[in-house]
Formats: sequence, structure tokens, C-alpha cells
Amino acid sequence: MLIEEYLIRMLEEDRELRELARQLPADRLRVAVERALASARQAAYTEFKRSLRAMLRGV
Repeated sequence: MLIEEYLIRMLEEDRELRELARQLPADRLRVAVERALASARQAAYTEFKRSLRAMLRGV
């Protein structure tokens, strides 16, 4: 899924993010990832819906 791939890429590219992730135990890191995914999915859904409505209005 695209969101998961994005998080993986961010871990590869962002040194600070990688260091923060390394400091967490695996179970806590898993919770952080699940929260980030839920938040990203909700934001994507909301933005997609807003965009569709705007396009239908001709904006």
C-alpha cells in the first residue's frame, strides 16, 4: 500500500526519524506506525472527498 511504502521511504531517508524509531521497543514502534497509518488514511480520505466535491463544483 502506498502509505506504508511512504513510511518505509521516510525511515530510509530521514536520519532523525530513523534514530527515534530505533529507540523504541518493537511493540511501541508498531503502535506508532499503526497510529501514523490511521491518521494518514483519514487525511487522505478527507482530502480526496474534498477534492472530488470541489471538482464537481468546478473549482
